[in-house]
Amino acid sequence: MDGRIAGRGDGRPFSFIDFYSRRVRRIFPSLIFCLVTFLVLGWFLLLPDEYSLLGKHTAGVAAYVSNLLLWSEAGDYFQVSSQTKPLLHLWSLGIEEQFYLIWPLVLFIAYKLRLSIFALVYIGAFVSFGFELRFVHENPTAAFYSPFLRFWELMAGSLLAWLKLHIGEMLRGSANRAGPYLSPILQRDTSKADYVPPCGNVLSVIGLALILTAVFTLDSKDFPGYKVLLPVMGAVLTIATGKNAFINRCLLSNRVMVWFGLISYPLYIWHWPFLSFAWILAGEEPLLEVRIGCVVLAVIMSVVTYYFVEPRLRWGKHGGYKAAGLLSVMIVIGITGYSVMRHDGYTARMDDPEQPEIAIINHNLLGS
Repeated sequence: MDGRIAGRGDGRPFSFIDFYSRRVRRIFPSLIFCLVTFLVLGWFLLLPDEYSLLGKHTAGVAAYVSNLLLWSEAGDYFQVSSQTKPLLHLWSLGIEEQFYLIWPLVLFIAYKLRLSIFALVYIGAFVSFGFELRFVHENPTAAFYSPFLRFWELMAGSLLAWLKLHIGEMLRGSANRAGPYLSPILQRDTSKADYVPPCGNVLSVIGLALILTAVFTLDSKDFPGYKVLLPVMGAVLTIATGKNAFINRCLLSNRVMVWFGLISYPLYIWHWPFLSFAWILAGEEPLLEVRIGCVVLAVIMSVVTYYFVEPRLRWGKHGGYKAAGLLSVMIVIGITGYSVMRHDGYTARMDDPEQPEIAIINHNLLGS
């Protein structure tokens, strides 16, 4: 499908093929590198049951249904057993890509039917959040992993994007009715590089405070629910106030922060598998120095990914061919993961003849 919509913002029409091609080139290089790395490490380090589970989750990640797979396992993200799932954190990537598969099509239909995009986003986010508040007590696992109950968080970004595109005309329309004191403020050119929204500095501080409150106070009880408003609204306020707001200019524009922002996606991909493998191999929570070492290793792998893997596949010529190649490789990885699961982690790879018996014991323990 190559539906085209005018008004993309950079002078070119919107293309579904181009959009999804760019998504593949953005997401797949780091993800493929990580999945292949831990499938190889798992072959040498994990017991059959552990490797079988890794293969199952690898197939789920490759198909972007990781969140649905974890939901079917009725697991709690915050349980101790979650430490032994190296790909557990990728549930959020599954929800993100499910959103990007559905949402552009919804917007395309709304555009063709001349529906209000603002109303569509607002109502969609409101309904999604409302159902999440209901299910967080009735079915907390569904509230955590269900894409439709988490879509409102991504729709908050969609709403912000709409406001960014149309805030100028909204302010100009209100300026004539605002009186002599507010009118000059509302008529400021929002496209200027030094523009800061009214009260923007205060809102940027509030946004950071909300994010920090979420980091240090949220726990697994009744989560996500209304508690997710803290990080979501904090992020919305921080982004909405622009790069020249106080916090964004003085803190987030710091070179160190910007550098970590550049490697943030690879770091998200790499950090948890190392910690999870350390937990599995230790049989308990690893020592502090081991955990620190895992984080350092994740940063190193993120740097390698960002500077040596992504540039060759994400940018440059022949984007369509690169996307097709990455998609083909991901399909092979998914099939490989499924094969690992179907063959019970390939017990024959273990040199110790007692390993199959150990795997059976582990299976019984996990099953109980």
